[in-house]
Amino acid sequence: MFTMREALQLPELKKAHVVAGAAGLDQYIERVHTVDIPDSQFHWGQGVLLLTAGNGLKDSPERQAALAPTLVENGLVGMVFSIGWYHDTVPVSIVSAADELEFPVITLPPEAEFITITERLYVEIVNHQFDLKERAADIYERLTGIVLSGGDLMVVAQALAEILGRSVLIEDVHHELLTSAENGPIDENRRLTLEMGRTPPENILHLEERGIYPKLRKENARDPAGRDAGIGHDDGAHRGARECRPRVTRLCLDRRRRPITR
Repeated sequence: MFTMREALQLPELKKAHVVAGAAGLDQYIERVHTVDIPDSQFHWGQGVLLLTAGNGLKDSPERQAALAPTLVENGLVGMVFSIGWYHDTVPVSIVSAADELEFPVITLPPEAEFITITERLYVEIVNHQFDLKERAADIYERLTGIVLSGGDLMVVAQALAEILGRSVLIEDVHHELLTSAENGPIDENRRLTLEMGRTPPENILHLEERGIYPKLRKENARDPAGRDAGIGHDDGAHRGARECRPRVTRLCLDRRRRPITR
């Protein structure tokens, strides 16, 4: 997937400067919206990068203060702010809130053309999505081939660990450990899960509160099992593996109950 950090390497954004929220630059851009009058009450949508000159903000400190928190709440991943039209700098209240929320705010000079930037960003987004689908298909084919050739869930976990370059835990929907594979250091959370044979209750609560488990349940609603207990960086390989893992896990579990015959 295409991140904010990668976008900043494009020639169309060579004059860009990150003025707030640099810690959030690894979020993925899924869409781009250009809005002259950003409204903090508008529901923009997940994964959106907002391009604006801030016309509707110049005489409203209340809108300025409310903008970044509301955009984050509605799933936006960043804002490109063209200075020199209505603002000489990004309002202080926006910068302060964006830094606190790790919401990237990027400035551009007035001569930067939003249409050119938008077109280039969409080219990159589509290309990255195509690459992701190809990688996901390759991963799914590899893991399914392991199962159909007689490999069990442990072999699948080992293949996932190799693909991801990290240790993997696979649980059922009740957080009971099904199998694991080590690749690299084992952090404290993984160690506790291995010792207990399930994710510790305090970790479950933490992941519920962060919205990670609800998101996984929604994504895997049609699949009865499969989740990596270690949540980390979600690049193309991670997302491709995550998308196919529940289906492969289900195939393994079905195979346990009903051996595949040829």
